[in-house]
Amino acid sequence: MRDFNIGFKKEHLMIILVIVMMGCLFFGYYNVVSSKIKQNEYSSHIEKMAEQNKNAVFKINQIVLHSSADAIDNSPERNLTDLSISQYTDIAIYINNRIKEKGLTNENTISQLYIDNIVIKNNYPTGQRVLNYKNPFYIGKFKDIQSQAERIDFNIVYNNKDNQGNNYDNPTFYTDCSNPISLGYVNRNILTNYSSEQNNNVVSFNGRILQEANIDLSQLNSVIQFRINIINNQGEKFICDVSIDNNLQSPEGGVYTGYLINVNNPSSDTYNFLKVEN
Repeated sequence: MRDFNIGFKKEHLMIILVIVMMGCLFFGYYNVVSSKIKQNEYSSHIEKMAEQNKNAVFKINQIVLHSSADAIDNSPERNLTDLSISQYTDIAIYINNRIKEKGLTNENTISQLYIDNIVIKNNYPTGQRVLNYKNPFYIGKFKDIQSQAERIDFNIVYNNKDNQGNNYDNPTFYTDCSNPISLGYVNRNILTNYSSEQNNNVVSFNGRILQEANIDLSQLNSVIQFRINIINNQGEKFICDVSIDNNLQSPEGGVYTGYLINVNNPSSDTYNFLKVEN
């Protein structure tokens, strides 16, 4: 009879199986305990964040939109025979820092403010859409904006001396949140080479020109999204994601009437700034 030598006894096999089973049990127990610890840590973190944001230090109190249109005359004789039509919306965002309750503190005053994550959504490829800072002294007036911003960094004004030497053509915000964040949205060159002769020499340098040029407002509506980032004078960071429905239509005619003003007063917790790790 052939001699088969398997190299170890059955007792050795049983010991190895027991060790493997104990290892599997320990590994399973470790995974369960580790997962539970991570879950508890995450829950504690969420509870801590919720507690910190229950009474938000900063919130958006009001968003005001002023929408209209204008045209640039490119004809050499300035006879309104070569017009480039653009639609614009000025955006003013007012921040409530609870100054009436707390007064001015390092917690509710600002040392840094910037806007990023800028996205403009529209279903029609009409014109060239850009968003950037706008000098507040030009609110309600057309001012062409050439380039789309990826990030808008604001200069923080702390006192009257800073204010007197400040150039408002550059992004500006007061540390005490007493002025609005001022932005300009422009949909440039929605229609080019437009001539007044095409419409019986009638040209309105406001929203009416969109109707005169037979431009469909529904193709100009857009959603403007961005994130406002705040760092206070305690070094704490707060963020707020904003989505603005730039709807140029209304039952009364919307921007076709010349201009359209929309005032949005968000509900209490809609636009609270959330405190995050800096």
